[in-house]
Amino acid sequence: MQTGETAIVVSNVNYPRNGDQYYPFRQDSDFFWLTGIEQDWSYLIMHKHKDAVLYEALLIKETNKQIRLWDGPRLDKPLAGKVSGIKDVYWMDELEPMLKKYISKSRKISLNLNESRKINTVIQTPGKLFYDQFSAMFSASGKYIADICPRIHKLRVVKEPEEIDFIRKAIDITHHAYLSVLQNLKPGMTEYQVEAIIRHEMLNYGVDLMSFAPIIAAGENACVLHYTKNDKTCEDGELLLMDFGAEYLLYPSDCSRTIPVNGRYSKRQKQIYEAVLEVYYEALKLFKPGETINGINNKTALLMEKKLRELGLLSQEDIENQDEQSPAYKRYFPHGTTHFIGLDVHDVGGKDVPFKPGMVMSCEPGIYIEHEGIGVRIETDVLITKNGCEDLMADFPVEVEDIEKMM
Repeated sequence: MQTGETAIVVSNVNYPRNGDQYYPFRQDSDFFWLTGIEQDWSYLIMHKHKDAVLYEALLIKETNKQIRLWDGPRLDKPLAGKVSGIKDVYWMDELEPMLKKYISKSRKISLNLNESRKINTVIQTPGKLFYDQFSAMFSASGKYIADICPRIHKLRVVKEPEEIDFIRKAIDITHHAYLSVLQNLKPGMTEYQVEAIIRHEMLNYGVDLMSFAPIIAAGENACVLHYTKNDKTCEDGELLLMDFGAEYLLYPSDCSRTIPVNGRYSKRQKQIYEAVLEVYYEALKLFKPGETINGINNKTALLMEKKLRELGLLSQEDIENQDEQSPAYKRYFPHGTTHFIGLDVHDVGGKDVPFKPGMVMSCEPGIYIEHEGIGVRIETDVLITKNGCEDLMADFPVEVEDIEKMM
């Protein structure tokens, strides 16, 4: 932060679903990363003095008997201070006078506007909602309003040891769910029954949220990258592509596996699967300090192009005549190979950010052949280390022989 700057980071909103119901509350990732507070109606104010001393205050909603009766306990001041490590905790009734005080003494105001977030929606970010609420006060001050999120994101991209421990725990729970599917999948089950197996295992280990809406895609559904309807019957002779992960204390895992519904890959399915597996193993070797997402995507593209030619899906002519903006391999491998993983399953971090030890990434090549009704994706989570990477899902069965044996 700059000298004389005040930063205001606000919690997420509890969004209404319908009637008197709300969507499950999920804290804003930046606010949680700074405070550890998981409840709504919470505000963090930070001010950097001329002597470089940082003042910070946490404001929370005051609880009462009625709130405790209907919704359960909320944090009081001592407990909020213990959770966050912030000594000065106030009730949110003191927010407006505190804002006036710091706006008047500050040279610059920063909010968690998250203006460069990856998804555009009609729902405004918590910081933008907060700005609109106090727009008259901000406008009257004449102070420059900045977005603090890019600075937070530069810090979030390298994980603390505690964060890595939480991701490992999420992966361990996901592992149990994956093994349960291998042991219970049978032809005639529905995709949602497979999802139920996964959710049962996660709840059994104390996790009630998944990292994202699970993709349980049998047959041709696997060629829809973000398929989440999960209502088809898994037929004998089909492949089942699963993309899912447990979220533990807001930290996710992200796993994709493609398995045969009847427990045995056909000759063609095995051919496609092992082609993806070879690219997967080669791609894993690329994950090391100094590499970038764009670098891995470009190198994996060449590996995949070679495999698609060997499979007869691309010809030399296709490659020679390809459009640079739409390479031939993208007909069968339309997505990237990696993304950052953290408080968001597709976490913050740019595609040209050099990898550093402590970063967590996905590795997920795939081949999708719509006219054959075959889609294969294999995905693991890796931790960047000093000399390369650690496969955090190394004990997840991935070889054809291991999967068939377990099924």
